[in-house]
Amino acid sequence: MKIVFRKLVVSNAIIFLSIMVWGGYQASSNPSTMSPSVIDIGGLVFMLFSVAYFVNSYLLYHFIPFGKVTYLPLVLSFIVIGFIGELISPMQVNKDLFYLIIFYLVSPVFFVVQGLILGMLYFTSIEQSFLSEEK
Repeated sequence: MKIVFRKLVVSNAIIFLSIMVWGGYQASSNPSTMSPSVIDIGGLVFMLFSVAYFVNSYLLYHFIPFGKVTYLPLVLSFIVIGFIGELISPMQVNKDLFYLIIFYLVSPVFFVVQGLILGMLYFTSIEQSFLSEEK
């Protein structure tokens, strides 16, 4: 069970990285979407979130209890940041092959894997791995 959990955590981090790469690709290929301000608050928030997400992946991989505590808030934050970002500044993306792969394949898999990780964290014996590490 631990091996499956760790594989899910690693695959989720890799999927998240591919979504970030796609976002960077979109920003660089479409300069009209770049923020004219010196400090892009949305970009800063997403950068901080991304760092927190990768740190959390590390914590989950090593069964550190703080990782379990912070995973659900990070998943919810990702959803909220996405919706607020879309309301404030709607995406203007090139609908190329990279977009189709990320939007229709990678992104849904990302949410499914997040759900699997959450399910394993709270409804399987993996929970005991985090409890035994607290001692």
